[in-house]
Amino acid sequence: MFSHHSKRTLNCLWLFLIVWINPSDAFAQTLNYFKVKAEIVETRLETCPSRISERRERLKQLFMEVGCQGPYLKEQRVRRSRFNVICTLEGESDSTIIIGAHHDKARNGDGVVDNWSGASLLPSLYEALKSDQRQHTFVFIGFTDEEKGLIGSKHFVKSLSKEEKEEIKAMINLDSLGLSYTKLWWNEAGQDMVNTIAGVADQMGLEVSGVDPSRVGGGDNESFEKLGIPALMVHSVTEEKLKILHSRHDNLKAIQMDDYYDTYRLLAAYLSYLERTRNDEDATRVRAEGQRRASPTLGRNDDLALFTRKDDEGFVLDDLPSGVTVAGVARRPEDVAASVRDATGAAARAVIAAAGRS
Repeated sequence: MFSHHSKRTLNCLWLFLIVWINPSDAFAQTLNYFKVKAEIVETRLETCPSRISERRERLKQLFMEVGCQGPYLKEQRVRRSRFNVICTLEGESDSTIIIGAHHDKARNGDGVVDNWSGASLLPSLYEALKSDQRQHTFVFIGFTDEEKGLIGSKHFVKSLSKEEKEEIKAMINLDSLGLSYTKLWWNEAGQDMVNTIAGVADQMGLEVSGVDPSRVGGGDNESFEKLGIPALMVHSVTEEKLKILHSRHDNLKAIQMDDYYDTYRLLAAYLSYLERTRNDEDATRVRAEGQRRASPTLGRNDDLALFTRKDDEGFVLDDLPSGVTVAGVARRPEDVAASVRDATGAAARAVIAAAGRS
């Protein structure tokens, strides 16, 4: 995770106050999905090779074990001995959802967290989807050389034709999982994606929160974001756990297995939900009714209290369609008074937004 890694802190605000109108309805649709047993998911994580070439071969082996073989499993040469591993689960249409995770590692540490935790989860997600009839085509990609500047994902998107790019409706990037409960970050086009996964988490009783890792480096989702493709990064990095990455402490002991498996369950349910609710015209949106009923949780951890859109400076923005209204944001003590004065106006905007929904 975090190509061009640095020790800069994660994006954090000094103070903010949010007025949030929570949609009263829960999901009408029951979540039914297949999940791989926890011990299998954990075993796939534990068998983490140390050499990058061995990691690629191990990922291919895991895909073959779950049934992705023959023409559906291929390697894409990126440069010399570096390859992306691509497993395709065909649907009835060419409308494509990509789930990616880089399989390379930094020099220091075993690279279990960063990012065998993401790469080894891809076959388990494939397994969760393979038995059902699908409208969408799911492409699972183990990217190479993310740590050297997103080289594998950049090569993949560059190799696509115009028509193939247009068929990609969403990209989900898995990076550095299992350090804590599920964390999310997204581009503007991916707002509907995060609304939906938050709603799924709410129904499952799982905690999620928004944590922006972009201030300390990038992820393979950025290669797709530059094409305007809705993208969602799923990770687990917090201010406290950031120091584990790219260090000798990146090993199996760093993984919280319960959190790791919860992230897997959430992703398996989320992908299943997307398949049942998305349409060909706009695969970045759930049905209007489903989106209105989704109840994203404003998760709070020790690092951030975020589940909102933010501007380039990290300030929280109003998001009236989602029911979020900002009352005030301050980075300095002297700004707090001004922020409080904004609260009345923010509350009024929240009431107007709520009235518009009724």
